[in-house]
Amino acid sequence: MNTTIEHISRVIATAERCKNAYHWTPSQSAGGRRSNEARNTIAPVTIAAGHDTWVIGFDYRETCRNVYASGHYYRNGKKTTLTAVKNLLKRMQ
Repeated sequence: MNTTIEHISRVIATAERCKNAYHWTPSQSAGGRRSNEARNTIAPVTIAAGHDTWVIGFDYRETCRNVYASGHYYRNGKKTTLTAVKNLLKRMQ
């Protein structure tokens, strides 16, 4: 249970930090871009909470010219918002 809370907290923190990532300048080197992607991408994890099944993850990509960041938040197979994930975290704590 503790690792679930840590995972959700990490996704929320990364989403908050990367919310304006579209306006960021990507790293000049390919290695730097891949390093940033590895640091900011969080693989989706399936979480059972009560009667709901959540899939929560975060995707971060850099190309030579752009930075893309998007959260993957699903509740019972339907896309939901970061606010719903924050409320889930509050209920779990």
